[in-house]
Amino acid sequence: MKTINELTNVQSYLIAPASYISFVVMALFVSILFVAALGIANALVWPAIWPLTLEGLGKFTKTRSAFLIMAISGEAIIPPLSGRIIDANKQELITNGIQEIDALAIASLDSYWILIPCYVIILMFAVWGHKIKSWNK
Repeated sequence: MKTINELTNVQSYLIAPASYISFVVMALFVSILFVAALGIANALVWPAIWPLTLEGLGKFTKTRSAFLIMAISGEAIIPPLSGRIIDANKQELITNGIQEIDALAIASLDSYWILIPCYVIILMFAVWGHKIKSWNK
């Protein structure tokens, strides 16, 4: 087995793209696994949020349930919005001379910023929002 210093130029030109492709494929696979894990975590949150939200509301249970349904609709709005951000950023990066695969990776990373306000709201509800029984003080 040759060391890297003993490789010819042709061999090194063959190894570099192969290692780059394996890195991209592995990074993509790991990213997909983490996105799937995030989806599983989100699915597990709903059964916890629903009873905390509806506990002790009496006549306002229907209204609060409607807000929860709107939150589910929000989950249907955020992914297409994220996709539009990715597409717009990718096109801008491609016009600036970045290769398409790299532009897609960079644009995908930028689109995660849209999730931060969503998770901040969930965190606020988990910490103190579920304790509020009346907004009139």
